[in-house]
Amino acid sequence: LHLCYTSMEAPARRKLFKNNLISEIPYQERRKICMLLDSRDDWKRIVGLIKAYDGTGPRYDDIHIMMFEREKSRAYGSPTDCLLNDWRSIRPKIVDLMDVLVSANLINVANYVSENVLLDGKINLPVMQPGLL
Repeated sequence: LHLCYTSMEAPARRKLFKNNLISEIPYQERRKICMLLDSRDDWKRIVGLIKAYDGTGPRYDDIHIMMFEREKSRAYGSPTDCLLNDWRSIRPKIVDLMDVLVSANLINVANYVSENVLLDGKINLPVMQPGLL
């Protein structure tokens, strides 16, 4: 079997599903997620939503946040990449990432994951009807 393609073609990517681990997100898509979350420090909006392994409280405290923050001072450093690397030690799934992105109202990043990682198109948010609040 030969994997031949011209420079204009890229090899087909395998489709990922919500139950795949975040560690399975391809490098290019992960870098884009990091860029989106790093650009306005939006990673800080999700760090407090990530639960500890036992689910009883937040996984990260102020010391962790300072450690992630320090990544910005390094050449090519990414607080989001550092956060994702640490979080993957408890084997979160892409659905977990999507949940914290939506909970933090980072819909643009959740849509990026849905469209470019899951290849599913934009996410469907529930429509709030007047009087049901």
